[in-house]
Parts: sequence; structure tokens; C-alpha cells
Amino acid sequence: MPFDYGVRFKLAFFKPASGLNPDTVDLYKQNILTVTQQVHYSTRNENSIDLLLSINGLPVATVELKNQFTGQDVEKAKQQYGSDRDNQELLFQFNRRALVHFAVDPDEAWMTTRIDGDNTRFLPFNKGYNKGAGNPPNPNGYKTAYLWEYIWTKDSWLDIVGRFLHLEQETIKLNGKSAVLLLSSLWHSDRKEIFSFLFGVTSRFRVEIIPLD
Repeated sequence: MPFDYGVRFKLAFFKPASGLNPDTVDLYKQNILTVTQQVHYSTRNENSIDLLLSINGLPVATVELKNQFTGQDVEKAKQQYGSDRDNQELLFQFNRRALVHFAVDPDEAWMTTRIDGDNTRFLPFNKGYNKGAGNPPNPNGYKTAYLWEYIWTKDSWLDIVGRFLHLEQETIKLNGKSAVLLLSSLWHSDRKEIFSFLFGVTSRFRVEIIPLD
């Protein structure tokens, strides 16, 4: 929640715990969620991202979609994020624009909160199947259809963004010098949580240390 000259303003309104206050309910209803296809994010080249999910015009998530019928799968999407998506581009800068990045094909979904070249680390965002990895068969469509049928719907998506993505900052001493310690929560598809709250999201923490001098 940014501050500008001491004036506090909100960029999104999350669902109130109850409907007792009609003003907060009305503000929540005014949120505008958009999905934009083939977003050209660079002024230096013609590269584009398959999907951009935004809340009130602010980019929240990017999505790379792959299809095995064209010879590409989710592994290719993860590789594309690591090798072709420059984290110097504003859209991919950590803690400045998109909060999470999804690699998706018809069978599996993976996510990361930080694009960092070859060090980019993806976690599965799957429902699990037979006490193992992956997703169960879907008689009505793709195995990853839960993303657009449940996860990315307005109520669910705003609830997930509001509850499960956090950034903590703490100044520490590192080798006698000041540094900022960043703790960013990672959404991880733990079946006991994002798929029990919709089906469940659990927070894992990644630690980043940024020298100040």
C-alpha cells in the first residue's frame, strides 16, 4: 500500500469479512480484473508474454502457455522464463511489477515469484494425483482447467493475492556492511491448503540479500 506525501491510498479492495458495511462491499465490487493476450513488454525488442493478469490496471501475474501438440510443454515455458525473459525489464523486476509468473501446459502448472536467469526456481502449482505429482484426469477438458475455472476467477484471485503474497524487509549486517533481507512468500500447491481453500495455498519463504553499499 504506497504512501505519497503522507497520503495513503489503496490500489485494490479485498473482500470484507462480512457484508455488514455496504461501502466496503461496493468498493470490492468495483475492482476490475483483466486478462490481456500477447503483451509486448519491451521497448528494445518485440518479445511478448502470452497472458497478463491485472487488477485495476496493475500487472499481477504473467503466464506462458504451451501445448504439446506444437512440440512444446511446460518445461519449455520454464526455460523461456529463465533464458528469454530479462529480469531487467520492468515487468519482470522483483517487487516492482508482476508478483508471480506461471508456466502452463494442458497437463501441468508451475510458478515462480522471481525471474533470475538460470537461477529461476519454479514450484509446482498442481493439484496432485494418486498421492503423487501432476493433476488428475479432467473428463471435461484440460487437466489445468482449474486455473481459469477457479484460481483466476475474481473472488478467488483477489482472495489469494490478498492473503498469500507478502514481502518482508529487514536491514541486517552482512560481512560488516548493511544489507536488506527480503523474505518473499511463495505460493506452493500444497494439497492440504490451496486446494482446501479452493483447493489450498501454503506459503514458503525465499530469502534474498541485497547489499546497500
